[in-house]
Amino acid sequence: MAWGAAEPLPTRRAADAAQAFGAYAILTAFAFWPLAAAPARMGFPNPDTYGNTWAMAWVVHQARVDPLHLYDANVYYPHEKSLAFTESLLPEALQAAPIRMVGGSPLLAHNLVLLLSFPLCGLGAYLLAREMSGSRAGAFIAGLGFTFCAYRFDHLVHIQSLSIQWLPLALLYLLKAVRTGRPAHLLALLGFAVLQALSSGYYAVLLVPALGIPLLQAWLDPAHRRGAVRAAAVLACAGALTLLAVWPAWQAQRRHGLYRGSAEVIHWSARWRSYLEPGRYAAWPHLRALQRWSHDPEPLYPGLVILALAVPGLAQARRSEPARLAVMLTAAGLLLSLGPEVRVGPWIVPGPYDLLRLLPGASALRTPSRLGILTALGLDLLAAIGWARLSLHLPRPRPVAAAVAVAALAELWPSGLAGSIREVPAPPATARWLAAAPRGPVFELPWADEGDGGLYAYWSTVHWQPMVNGWGAFAPHDDIGLRGLGGRWPTPYTAGVFRESGIRYVVVHTDRVSPGQRRRIAADPLPYAVRLAADLGPDRIYVIDPE
Repeated sequence: MAWGAAEPLPTRRAADAAQAFGAYAILTAFAFWPLAAAPARMGFPNPDTYGNTWAMAWVVHQARVDPLHLYDANVYYPHEKSLAFTESLLPEALQAAPIRMVGGSPLLAHNLVLLLSFPLCGLGAYLLAREMSGSRAGAFIAGLGFTFCAYRFDHLVHIQSLSIQWLPLALLYLLKAVRTGRPAHLLALLGFAVLQALSSGYYAVLLVPALGIPLLQAWLDPAHRRGAVRAAAVLACAGALTLLAVWPAWQAQRRHGLYRGSAEVIHWSARWRSYLEPGRYAAWPHLRALQRWSHDPEPLYPGLVILALAVPGLAQARRSEPARLAVMLTAAGLLLSLGPEVRVGPWIVPGPYDLLRLLPGASALRTPSRLGILTALGLDLLAAIGWARLSLHLPRPRPVAAAVAVAALAELWPSGLAGSIREVPAPPATARWLAAAPRGPVFELPWADEGDGGLYAYWSTVHWQPMVNGWGAFAPHDDIGLRGLGGRWPTPYTAGVFRESGIRYVVVHTDRVSPGQRRRIAADPLPYAVRLAADLGPDRIYVIDPE
């Protein structure tokens, strides 16, 4: 099978791609109803949703007011470069920027970027699968598989994990750049590689095997060796640009010793049975049976239709270069997702994942299972190639293709997703009060866990005051002391420690603190140089005056 077989005219290709994107977008809207109808007030209330909403809003905000200090976020006061404690979400913020600049709320921007990632993933997989299979119908089925796979619905609160749409596009333009050497293809490769690398640390690491495999495949072919060298140079530039963009975060992570131990990484690795786990939104009896059998926390099931079509695609690997590439991508994602230790029967053998941990910043990643999305993409590509082969033997392939697409979608369709979509409460009056207050560090109570920190960070998008609280994949090692003292507020000792720490405002949500602390707040006199500045229902704002 040749690359780009039966290549249609450019205008026809663009029209077909637009139709595929439109279909994926309509299906996404139906799948995410009522979120698609009210993205400014609905969502998936979760600490990660709140934290990611804050991170995107912070990048947009800071890029406008002080871009040279982008990583000096307003959380985890007084630490510098505190955006390094989480994903920077630079491409996601770039997508969100037009929405924020016309007055859209941080929640609206987050949800629209989330929703858009689904049809964009479908479009990327469609374009790549059409290039590799030459089949429009097969490419559409591949796009459905990549858009609605179980992995994506398991990460609805992780917008960085959903933002995998740039990977198939980077692969597509790598293949084109190797064969043509056109500057436009090389530039597209550079752009999509950088966008994907900056979308998530996991996907920055994943790009190494995902793009390295076809690059090596091309270099081994004398006819494409020169093109492979050009593409490699472009990818080296992409790596340099990515490292330049994340350098402050990487340095901060090294300074704070932010890394994951082997035991934690092994715990969050995929298992063989993960690829038969359909996730929480499974509906059909066979999916429920798989769910009961696998009972795995890392859903990576690609779908029965995709697996069935991948079989004839796999059979083409001996004589088809695109099929061989799809097989290698599938195998690479599978082995890497299993983490540092791969179990084969009673044996445990070292996995290749530890090689990726040698890359800059990769030691801070804890969840190898996320690399299994490459396996999903590889299987989708094999399914497109398999369909292209099968359709040659069908007298009327179009109605059969439509039936196969419907069957694939029906199996992957998320059942009960609407029950997870709820109204997201607006930030409280305290956030608006702080927006009008003189600038000063804020400490919100209670701060029992990172869930509180994510919520407070989200509320801070109203005022952007510096916050003692914070949210991220990591937390500063020295925040435990202040967090513990927060439960003893208000006492002369805590007021003194807070004053020495530079804290100006203490916000107490009395409906969320412990009963004992609520009684102390109501009965005890305020410490010296502490005054109640606002009593807003269950919320109180105290000001700590300097001595």
